[in-house]
Amino acid sequence: MNPKLSQLLADTFGLDAGSVTPDTAAENTPEWDSVMHLNLCLSIEEAFGVKLTPEEMFEMTSVRAIEAVLARHGVA
Repeated sequence: MNPKLSQLLADTFGLDAGSVTPDTAAENTPEWDSVMHLNLCLSIEEAFGVKLTPEEMFEMTSVRAIEAVLARHGVA
């Protein structure tokens, strides 16, 4: 798992970075609501230098899904 992404999620949702796993998702993270999702998407764009489409933002409901979207943008 990308440590930068892990820290970004932890900072956005107020979690401990060690608790963020590939299985962390909107469905099992109470802090991950619609407003925080938008904040997360904007933070990802800034941190990784990518421009996300609305479809990609909608798709990113878990760490695994975020990693898949970033991989399509060439981010390992």
